[in-house]
Amino acid sequence: ARATSDGKKAGSYGVGQSYTVGDVTVTVNAIGGTADVTVTDATQSSLTAGTPSVTGSSAVGQTLTVDEGTWSPTPDSYTYQWLADGTAIDGATSRTITLSAAQRGKRISARVTGARSGYASASATSGQTAAVSSGTFTQQTAPSVSGTAQVDQALTALPGSYSPTPDGYAYQWYADSTAVTGATSATFTPGASQLGQVIRVRVTAQRDGYVDYATLSGPSAAVAPGTFTAGTPTVSGTARVGAVLTADEGTWSPTPDSFTYQWRADGVAVSGATSRTFTPSGAQAGKTLSVQVTGGRTGYTSASATSATTCRARRRARNRRGPSR
Repeated sequence: ARATSDGKKAGSYGVGQSYTVGDVTVTVNAIGGTADVTVTDATQSSLTAGTPSVTGSSAVGQTLTVDEGTWSPTPDSYTYQWLADGTAIDGATSRTITLSAAQRGKRISARVTGARSGYASASATSGQTAAVSSGTFTQQTAPSVSGTAQVDQALTALPGSYSPTPDGYAYQWYADSTAVTGATSATFTPGASQLGQVIRVRVTAQRDGYVDYATLSGPSAAVAPGTFTAGTPTVSGTARVGAVLTADEGTWSPTPDSFTYQWRADGVAVSGATSRTFTPSGAQAGKTLSVQVTGGRTGYTSASATSATTCRARRRARNRRGPSR
């Protein structure tokens, strides 16, 4: 506000208001990060402004274009200012604007200012668009599942490709069309409960200002049983009739839930010898001994490994008396 004594009108002015001093009129067009005004000199001829119009889809990610309309005489140049709900959008001074999430829900218009040498510039504002709606994705490739469908083997979601590029993705894994509780990461490792089922993943593309885009991948192969890396069994103890031998299973991956055993003499299964320990009898005297260890785990195919053979089992030593005297 200025004092009237210096020839300038007192007060402050809002959008659409103007004041005149002598031949000069200042009109407030918009107030954003800066104020936008039109200064008119009454001593100059004025342009007759056209009626600007805006074309394009009023949605986030879409481009709007302003048509200047018909002016008289034709300006040498135009300048532009885009408005959201009547407020200038900082930096939006081109003939086109690509709508961002910041404009969602607002109505867009464009003010066009024409300039021509020897003429006072003039401005005109288009009508407003419908409220800007959320943008939508265009999917270019669908999501898919990568990896081997097997118990305890990790599968990875390949999210596909979209335009524009999403800010991020959300995931939900399915086994035989049923959502797996808590399986919401980019990777999923099937367990024994998914054995024989097909696996899919639903990928949801997300971006600020856009409608989420969810797609279900195609199915994997049916989940196969897991497989062991078997250990190397060993036998401890002395291979002698009546002496106890013990099987050590070795290191298995993953660790089986349980082991079963079968002792062998000269490669032939010894009937009933299915414990972790084995005491050779006279029937095994002179034979080599070994043990076959079988690992079992829910959701896995059983695996077996056989120890190396022992030396031949000896008969128990007998106590002998010397001759009588």
